Amino acid sequence: SKRGVTSTIIDRVGTAPAASGKAGGFLALDWNEGTPVGPLSRKSFELHAQLAKDLKLSSYRRMTCSAIAVDGGGKPLSKKLMAVEWADLGAVSERKMGGEDTIA
Repeated sequence: SKRGVTSTIIDRVGTAPAASGKAGGFLALDWNEGTPVGPLSRKSFELHAQLAKDLKLSSYRRMTCSAIAVDGGGKPLSKKLMAVEWADLGAVSERKMGGEDTIA
């Protein structure tokens, strides 16, 4: 795309069948810290941001991420979780996983 070449990626398994599709396609800067792929993760995060800037992509954005535990019971157990749009599954706890400085 940077060189003016149109490309199409086709996954023979299906649309978004792997982790990125299940995770909403977001990137995490530091989830691999202390592992052999940690430096690669950091570089990938940096390169995605730069490429989005170079291509003037409006779809790239930084965001926050939380893990929500549910029990399937109905109402959320705390007022803090009322803002979770699918809290009717019985949200019981929330754990912050990253902020706009580490998630895109």
